[in-house]
This record gives sequence, structure tokens and C-alpha cells, in this order.
Amino acid sequence: MQWRLHPQAHLPIRATPGSAGLDLRVPQESLTLQPNSRNLVSIGLAIGLPQGYYGRIAPRSSLALKGIDVVAGVIDADYTGEVKVLLVHNGPQAITLSQGERVAQLICERIGLPAMQEVEALTPTTQAGGFGSTGCAVWVHDPTKHNPLEGEILADGPGDTHLMLLKGEDAPIYVPSKRLSSK
Repeated sequence: MQWRLHPQAHLPIRATPGSAGLDLRVPQESLTLQPNSRNLVSIGLAIGLPQGYYGRIAPRSSLALKGIDVVAGVIDADYTGEVKVLLVHNGPQAITLSQGERVAQLICERIGLPAMQEVEALTPTTQAGGFGSTGCAVWVHDPTKHNPLEGEILADGPGDTHLMLLKGEDAPIYVPSKRLSSK
């Protein structure tokens, strides 16, 4: 990987041998973030990533404790401009970041680009609901009822259970996996 630094910039380094990312630091004297603000921070460096890799701007957990979020970013291998980090300060009071303070991490990751193919319909799966929801329609076998009950899995539950919403009901319930069968 190649680097080009501005005079006040800090060389990105791994904090420990086991660190996944390279720490990105504030290059200027100091930087004050006003409450409820977005701040595009120049890091003072440009990078040249190897072909087949990209850079991912990732947050540092220590900033979250101060009410500062790092908006994730992607640096393409063919981008050679200055690296910038978008900081969102959600706190009620201004915060000043000192020169050299770590504000984000740069994680270099290999790109996996599959061949693209347009299709009429996607192969059905049970993972269509998003955000942990399987959206899978199933039958629930209730030993007290003669016929199985129709329901939808909302999320995985504790142990070997699923959080489900039975057809016609308003409140979800936990159902043991052994009582389910596919529709």
C-alpha cells in the first residue's frame, strides 16, 4: 500500500499487532465539534490501495462513548484523493479533539465481486425479511388442536425456539423448533 502525507498528517499505524485497522488521526492543531453536527474531517493523507482491495473507514468504540459516530466510508482502489472522515456529534455540548487524536480506523479488505446475472425471480430462501426476520411461513403443530396453525417466523428466540406471529393473532409468541414444519 502506498501513502502520501501532508506535513501535519500522522502516519496511520496499527495500535497493536492484533489490530484489524490502521488508526486515522486528527492532523490539525485541534478540532471542535459542535453539538448535533456533521463534520467532514480531512485526515491529511492519500492512499494507493493494491488492485483487488478497498479501504473501509470504520468507527472507534472510544468515540462512541463521547457521543461521536463515524459514518462508514469506502475508499476504492482507484481513488487517489485525500482521505476524509465524516464525524457526527450527537452530544449536547461541544467536544474538542486534540491534534493526533484517533478518530477512525482504515481497514483494508479484499474485494469479492461475483459475476452478475439478471434473472426473472430470485431463488426462494427463508431470509427475505431483513433485520433478523426470516419471514418464513410455517405450520405450528399444537398438541391441543387437531389441525396445525399457520404462522410466520419473526426472529430466532432463546434456545431452540422462534418468535412467531400466528395467523389472526396480534401478539407474537415463542414456539419450540420441534413444533414447526415448512408450508
